[in-house]
Amino acid sequence: MYYFDRDSTRDIDAGFPSDPVISEVIQEIALREKLPANRINNEAAMYFGFPPSSYWITKRTIGELALKVASPELMLAMKIKASRGRRDNEDVVELLRILGLSSIEEVLTIYENVYAQEEMNFEMMELVTQFLENRP
Repeated sequence: MYYFDRDSTRDIDAGFPSDPVISEVIQEIALREKLPANRINNEAAMYFGFPPSSYWITKRTIGELALKVASPELMLAMKIKASRGRRDNEDVVELLRILGLSSIEEVLTIYENVYAQEEMNFEMMELVTQFLENRP
């Protein structure tokens, strides 16, 4: 993850249009860096939701191309939405620490900023509440 160390990820989730030129550039990068061909993909784009523009952080701009990373707030919302078990749970707890959140209302506001009108699942609500209540 961009914001803290943990075991490496299997892929790099990116958002980009389906375009042969972009696909070709991604394949060239994969070859050059000796990465699997599908290491950079847009399969998780469905989890990006509709966050405020402030939830994307521009890291580099080359001409009209901007490389942006998800803010900790956006990462938190996406991890909560995905809720894929232990690894996402650990990431959620670490992101709560990084953001210094102290109430479930703060977490829900972030989640709703990205996934308006969607509810957080019960198990994740329990995890977040338990962490916040037992926070040192």
